[in-house]
Amino acid sequence: MIPRPEYSYALVARRVVGFALVALLLSGCSLFAASGPPWVEMHPTIHPLQHGVSFLAAYDAATRQVVLYGGGTIVATGTQTWTWNGKRWTELHPAVHPPRHQEAVMAYDAQTKNCVLVVPLATLANFPYRYRPIVQHMRSRKAISAFLEQLYAKTRTWTWNGTSWTELHPSANPPASYGASMAYDAATGDVVFAGRSGDGFETWTWNGVNWTQQHPTKSPSARALFAMAYDPQVREVLLFGGVRGDYFGAPVFGDTWAWNGSTWMRLHPFASPPARYLASMAFDPKIRELVLFGGTSSTSSAAGPQRVFGDTWAWNGANWIRLHPSVSPPARSGASMAYDAATKSLVLFGGLGAYHSLSDTWSLRIATGSPRHVGRTQ
Repeated sequence: MIPRPEYSYALVARRVVGFALVALLLSGCSLFAASGPPWVEMHPTIHPLQHGVSFLAAYDAATRQVVLYGGGTIVATGTQTWTWNGKRWTELHPAVHPPRHQEAVMAYDAQTKNCVLVVPLATLANFPYRYRPIVQHMRSRKAISAFLEQLYAKTRTWTWNGTSWTELHPSANPPASYGASMAYDAATGDVVFAGRSGDGFETWTWNGVNWTQQHPTKSPSARALFAMAYDPQVREVLLFGGVRGDYFGAPVFGDTWAWNGSTWMRLHPFASPPARYLASMAFDPKIRELVLFGGTSSTSSAAGPQRVFGDTWAWNGANWIRLHPSVSPPARSGASMAYDAATKSLVLFGGLGAYHSLSDTWSLRIATGSPRHVGRTQ
């Protein structure tokens, strides 16, 4: 007869704990991921007002300030330029500014020490609100749709040098793309533009003089409103999530991709945030990880009611880690976020709550480096 092993409650408990620790190690997590420093709400006496259209944010290393551009309302988008010095917002009034927009994107170019803005030549926001149904109808007419689509597909490139906006005239520009994104790739010294193009996904790079369309062997599926930022720890641009289209019930993504300077790679982390779009993401050199906040889920009835997120996640180069700050901003999507190197903190502004726009300012400051970062094996 083979003796049957006897298990004690203590032995079972030890094995359960052991399996849990192994799972934590395999996922790249640590015990420190369960809690974290709080988000702190700032209370500047003057601040931008957000009324349905998100601002674009970038940290201007040359002036050591966070730059916001855009604003306005869905009815009349704005051309406001603001800066954040760690304590207060200041609205600037340059003599020249880019045209009104709803679909512009912006990133700081460390090579030229300018913020780069790509703005569509024409968007629905350029037309008075009462005429927009007519314009939409015109776009549906075959006789003039080709002309209008060419007009809507064109973009302009502008730069901000800390005091003024200047329009550039490169030989080529990326196409207008709903919900595109941009990030500076320090590994190549180029600004990377990525966005949906019809049923595909296009990638362009800016070298400070001209835009060049890239032809990677692999790309994410067509999508919009995804989060994108550069991770200097692995020297790649990271992309997370997005939505397939701008129609009701469009599929929402929860996948992670990386741009290595020549092609996109689909990553397969052990853990990931729930699928979402309009999330905010920026790299925090204090913890040497990308931080993602908020976003919104699908509005599809099949996927359940829409959910606006208020969670904070960190990407350690191998996996996503859910952080649990003791205080967090209210849930929102489309918030502006950038790392403020002057104050060594992440700055989050505005966004859209479940039923209203937000114009609050939050800061997340982490005092020490994190041991969580794990290099990813290619």
